[in-house]
Amino acid sequence: MASSVSTLCSMNDFTSKASIDAILAEINADNSSILSALMKELSKEVVVVEEASASELMLKEVRSDDEAYEMYNDYAFRKGFSIRKGLIRTSRRTGLWIMRRFLCSNSGFKDVKKETLRKYERSELRTGCTAFIQFSITNEGVWTVVRHNMTHNHHMIPAAKRYLLRSQRDITGEQLKYLSSMKASGCRVSDLLRAMRKEVGGSPNLWFITADAYNALAAEKAMKLDGKDCNQLIRYFAQRQSSKSDFYYDFELDEHGHLISFFWRDGRMKRDYEYFGDLLVFDTTYRTNRYDMICAPFVGMNHHCNNVVFGLGFLVNERIPSFIWLFESFLRSMGGGIPQTIMTDQAPAIAAAIRDVFPGASHRLCTWHLGENSKKNIATQRAMKGFTELFSYLLKYCDTVAEFEHYWPRFIKHYKCEKNVWLNNLYVIREHWCRAYSKDTFSGGALSSQRSESTNNSIKDRLRKTDGLCDFYHLFLDVISAWRSKENHHDYRVLRGNRHMAAANVSILVHARKVYTGYLYVKFEEQFLRGISLNQERTFEDAEKVVYLIWKPVTADLIRHEVTFNKITFESNCTCKHFSEVGLLCSHILRIYSIHCVSMLPEQYILKRWTKAAMCSAVVDEQSSKVNVVPASVWRFQTMRKFVRLVTSCQDFLEARVEIDTAFDLLRQKVESVRGAIDFAEPVEGIDVPGHDGKDGPSIKDPKKRRKKGETNERPKGIVEKECNKKKAWRKRAEKHAENVKAKAQASVQEFDALGNPFLYSHPSSGSELRVLGSSLEKGISGKSVVPDSVQEDICGKKAIPDVVDSLKCFVQGGFGSQSKKRKGIYSECAPISANTELNSPAARVSLYDEIMANFDK
Repeated sequence: MASSVSTLCSMNDFTSKASIDAILAEINADNSSILSALMKELSKEVVVVEEASASELMLKEVRSDDEAYEMYNDYAFRKGFSIRKGLIRTSRRTGLWIMRRFLCSNSGFKDVKKETLRKYERSELRTGCTAFIQFSITNEGVWTVVRHNMTHNHHMIPAAKRYLLRSQRDITGEQLKYLSSMKASGCRVSDLLRAMRKEVGGSPNLWFITADAYNALAAEKAMKLDGKDCNQLIRYFAQRQSSKSDFYYDFELDEHGHLISFFWRDGRMKRDYEYFGDLLVFDTTYRTNRYDMICAPFVGMNHHCNNVVFGLGFLVNERIPSFIWLFESFLRSMGGGIPQTIMTDQAPAIAAAIRDVFPGASHRLCTWHLGENSKKNIATQRAMKGFTELFSYLLKYCDTVAEFEHYWPRFIKHYKCEKNVWLNNLYVIREHWCRAYSKDTFSGGALSSQRSESTNNSIKDRLRKTDGLCDFYHLFLDVISAWRSKENHHDYRVLRGNRHMAAANVSILVHARKVYTGYLYVKFEEQFLRGISLNQERTFEDAEKVVYLIWKPVTADLIRHEVTFNKITFESNCTCKHFSEVGLLCSHILRIYSIHCVSMLPEQYILKRWTKAAMCSAVVDEQSSKVNVVPASVWRFQTMRKFVRLVTSCQDFLEARVEIDTAFDLLRQKVESVRGAIDFAEPVEGIDVPGHDGKDGPSIKDPKKRRKKGETNERPKGIVEKECNKKKAWRKRAEKHAENVKAKAQASVQEFDALGNPFLYSHPSSGSELRVLGSSLEKGISGKSVVPDSVQEDICGKKAIPDVVDSLKCFVQGGFGSQSKKRKGIYSECAPISANTELNSPAARVSLYDEIMANFDK
């Protein structure tokens, strides 16, 4: 019935009322869909358009299907309609084409589907147009136009809009290659199309629209992947390993053949690890692929303090076995070398895996993540005055264990946090986050895993949530290439010239400039210049050794560092342990070197990883290029491919089968003589993974887990973090900021003597308690008022007038000075003083203070 309706409507014969009534009589009253379709057709405007009075294409000849299509398409463009391919008729005897038809794109009707509410529905373009062209094809391959219907039942498209016709739009191979390469470099397709339109003079000259570009890119990507993202990824790995023997990769599958984890590194990464593998930063915060797999880069710090990648892993979950597999793969690929320090976020699974795989490494927790967690767990306490400064001081800036243990209990007591579970648990794991506990181990001064997160920042803006693992792999290669190019640029600058010296004719700076790379020399020079302003006090000396106390004079440093210097060997030790932590001598030791005229850096204090000798970008490791370390899973895969292909190629030849069986028995005997008896009845784990391309057996399946719609590549940020990110200008003044935080934190829990002077301490060379040196008054430190509130309240409690309080506070610190006669008189009324009393003597002032307080008590 529907075909009758379509036929009648296509004939446009609506003059016969009897015909319409006859068809309507045949329609069942319940068949509303057909009735509505008929009424819709009847309501349409009747249009009849003729292309021309006579055909210009009749009897024309071409030689192929493409030529025929192009000829009719060019004709259609001149007339204003679009075409599509139609019917093909073949010979029953030869199977060759004997007829080919091309239709107007408006030919036929859209299939009638069940009417439902849809968010989007395409416009109906089919009008039942009968225009077409038909070719007759001879056995010699000659295509001849034999029929040409030029009648259309729709309007033609104006010339200015004909570039939008579907059959006229086409993206060339050069344009597609340009879009693909620029997209892989991180450029947005919309921006590229905007530039291309401007280059050719507008959209009509581009001959394709935005949707065509996206469709072409998607089709090219699907063709490369062959429908299996993971298959292509492993194929890339195998190809790189075949061309570069020092390339390493490993992967893991579940029981159903789905990829659940993989790891890879190239030869350059291994050489970088041999130079800079003392620090390893590992972070799993980001998921930058369509499967929601966890991106786990292994990142370090090179001789220019820039990022260097040691390898890249992907995991489907954050469980302990997954991390153990990844760490073991990494360790195996690096020849078993364990880093000194591993920096991670606060994840129990990672900590457990590190204890199992890297037992000798110092595991440090990222202080940035701890700070973010504190905003959630101790938000109330953070709102208290001075809490944030003191907490940051304990988190980042304590130099010794004694300093931390001195201030932590005072911090807890001052803010009444004795029963806070989160802080108590944090204190239990203090060895993993407080830098004072790990200063004996090199960490490069790193406090957080931001180096690893910066790796993700280099990628996230260039990846989309729908991109797969192959996209990530190619993009990551570009990122690594950019980083290595940056390293080469820094190496070139170091080889071409030296940094400008802030102080001329200083021999130790001249030596440091010859030894260190540019950035590290600047850091060394900063330490040297900072040491010039320090004060020192000699506390012990013999024929061989000298011990000094070092402190900053301007900021009234309350905790002094102790430096032990050997006058013969120049061996030096400082309680700040800056050298063991960072690999550069501290300002305290450089101060002592200046006093003793040390003109060159001792050999034992030059860390090779910071020197120009560590510039390994041009180094070729001949030994590693000859060694091919193939992991078990990859070896098994490669061997299974060989055997499967061998067996399948011989299955139809009985003699070949006998040879294979005989060779298998001999091979089995040799293998069992090496590893013991093999039970062939036992099922083999992972036997369903013979081939990457699926030709020799089941292929590797993509991960099960998929990303939810609408998720982005960025790590979710809380409201608090977003607000804090707006105030990052302090990073440019990080050192000054650290000093201010330290001063405020110490002042908040400062301890004073009876006269209101703060106690001074020194860091111990060993032990967990600070050494008390005395008060600032005894050490002759002057500055702004440091009289505590307790002293002021003690005086004000006696109802003394404000002027008396001010005078007493000034007097306790150092005499009246330029105080007015009025204040001296008021002070004398409270405590009569003999005219012969020497007020500038500290002992006299202490005695007078006791006398004043005694008079108040009376």
